[in-house]
Amino acid sequence: MFAEISANAGRGVIFIASPTQTASLKLQAGPRFDYDVLASQALADATIVALEPSSLVSAWGGAPDFETSTMMLLHQESATPGDIVSSGGGAAVPVKSMWQSDSVALRGLTFTIAHSP
Repeated sequence: MFAEISANAGRGVIFIASPTQTASLKLQAGPRFDYDVLASQALADATIVALEPSSLVSAWGGAPDFETSTMMLLHQESATPGDIVSSGGGAAVPVKSMWQSDSVALRGLTFTIAHSP
């Protein structure tokens, strides 16, 4: 993984892994490993994501916009996503509060132009 990142002018790489793997990596790598390592409960053990933010590109219409928030509520259901609370008062499930779980949500936006004849 390091060879691919280095060959493509990777600077400022961020690694993301499961909490267990993040702790293990920080302990085993030592002080000379000066990359940021973030923990994500969404990743299984033995899975590591390498992200090089300055190399992100978009073919859709300009650079993507990224936003982070610790004060949002996420509806974590993809089959039939809906409003957090419907007009009838029904609550969506499962829902996760970034604030209550001490988490950060990352939102990426790209702008596209759609054409229909």
